[in-house]
Amino acid sequence: MDASIHTAAPDATAAPAQPTISDLVPSFFAQLAAAAAPRVRRGMIGEGLHALISRSQPARAGKITGMLLEGMDEGELLRLLKSPGDLEKHIREALGVLARAGL
Repeated sequence: MDASIHTAAPDATAAPAQPTISDLVPSFFAQLAAAAAPRVRRGMIGEGLHALISRSQPARAGKITGMLLEGMDEGELLRLLKSPGDLEKHIREALGVLARAGL
């Protein structure tokens, strides 16, 4: 057996990549909101949306969150928590409405 031939074994001590809080927020809030009592659910959904919207629109996150909460039902809002692409589309639409209103 040739001692110079060496195959590297996979590093068993390497930890798998841990999800970041930004990876967990949408699914966490979606699951939590789905399990909450109806009177608390909408506020929880709003908190989750605000956290996500704040990433791209920190100055307008409160206004955009309020617009979404006012204009959509809970099922649609939960879908936004799970779908970054759909949320971004709604953020752009809300920004357009605010711009047209001069806000």
